[in-house]
Amino acid sequence: MLLNCYEQFFYAPDVQIVNLTIPVIHLSTQLCVKYRLRTPDALQIASAKHLIEKCLFVTVDKKLQKIDETDCLILEK
Repeated sequence: MLLNCYEQFFYAPDVQIVNLTIPVIHLSTQLCVKYRLRTPDALQIASAKHLIEKCLFVTVDKKLQKIDETDCLILEK
């Protein structure tokens, strides 16, 4: 059941899959070092910035609002 939900999400027409290119990995590494981010968070932010320079990152993780490289919208759990 949960697997079906993930598949529906990733195959939605408005979802873009970003390749892990050298620039995405480089920015991700910089974000990890600068903000002490976990690798998945840094990869998601770097991937979004690769697609759209000025992006809005939606999360429930309040620690991510300190990131200068993107605007964060913090949702309540």
